[in-house]
Amino acid sequence: MFTFMHPFQKIRRLEQEVADLRTQLDAATLSPSSRLLSLMKPSQSIGMLQARGADMLASLNNGLQEYADQLAGERATLTETFNLIAAAEHAIDTLDQRCHDPEYAEALPASPLVLAKTLHALSQLQVALARNAGHAQALAVSTALETAHRQGLGSAGSASQ
Repeated sequence: MFTFMHPFQKIRRLEQEVADLRTQLDAATLSPSSRLLSLMKPSQSIGMLQARGADMLASLNNGLQEYADQLAGERATLTETFNLIAAAEHAIDTLDQRCHDPEYAEALPASPLVLAKTLHALSQLQVALARNAGHAQALAVSTALETAHRQGLGSAGSASQ
């Protein structure tokens, strides 16, 4: 199952975190504490700014790690679907081979076991594809929202200039 269902919301959350951190940084430089920074020794003020930068990077790193985990889950889902397709193809090839083999052509076209395996593989594939179709639709909607959001930001940025 696709675990990466809401990339738009994840991106919006990360953008919000970055905006919040920038606001905090701006507030710190505009507040009376900026006077404190100017009164500090350069090594102290650099250390303070490095700590804030490290916090920002840690927050972004956590968001990226979550996103990477979601992508790994999606890859596992796609690998599972690929394996189901391969199993279904193998079962169909076996059934087709039995139907065209002269030794089996006179008898039943395929044994009940081969038919059962083929039907089971196709049934598993049908379930997986139906499940993935719903997730793909949700992913398409999220992608459309993300595209609209980016276009909105781009037009807002050009309008403000």
